[in-house]
Amino acid sequence: MNTSGKRGLVSLKQMAKSFWLIIALIALLCLGGCLNLKRKTPAFYYYTLEYAAPQIPDLNPLNADIYVERFVAVPPFDTDRMIYRRRKFGRHAYLYHRWQTRPAGTASFLLARDLRESHAFHRIYREYLPPAGAYRLKGVVEDFLGWDSPDHREAVLRLRIILSKGNGSDEKETTLFEKTYLARRSTKSEDPRGLARAMSQALKEVSARLIKDIHRVIERQNLSGQ
Repeated sequence: MNTSGKRGLVSLKQMAKSFWLIIALIALLCLGGCLNLKRKTPAFYYYTLEYAAPQIPDLNPLNADIYVERFVAVPPFDTDRMIYRRRKFGRHAYLYHRWQTRPAGTASFLLARDLRESHAFHRIYREYLPPAGAYRLKGVVEDFLGWDSPDHREAVLRLRIILSKGNGSDEKETTLFEKTYLARRSTKSEDPRGLARAMSQALKEVSARLIKDIHRVIERQNLSGQ
């Protein structure tokens, strides 16, 4: 009985089977590559706050330098994610929609701009350290989100502001006031752009109130000779 011929036939069958298996794997890999090439990468969209600096009449210019420090934010707002709330104890974030800059940086930049545009103070500093004896403005972003309810949606902004003054020595700064500002602005559109528009108006409202308070505190201090 000739077994060598049978073994040869078995080997040829195995080789053919292996060959077609390799061809099938190559085809699957090529197909997978084509599918990956055709798959679109998700696009990210970025938003920022936009509003004209508030116009505040009847503020006499003060000889005061103010250094606006970079604000900080409490969780979950120390991120570029756009946060919103739809139910109690729940916080959500858009997947492909982000803030261009984190809320703390945006708030400190725009408030410094508004203080400068008010022309009610001598100089406003952000990038450079101020001279000795300048006022210092610090801020904490405590709320910066869309707040949904069954009948409407609004942007909620809460800022805690601290104004202090150095005396040019190594002694501790004196806190002149600490205040929390809350603004809520309704939005008709339930999308990230609507949230950015409403949050812009909320910050503009806070900015106008803040400038008036800072001016009043510094003016009172100047009158008292401190």
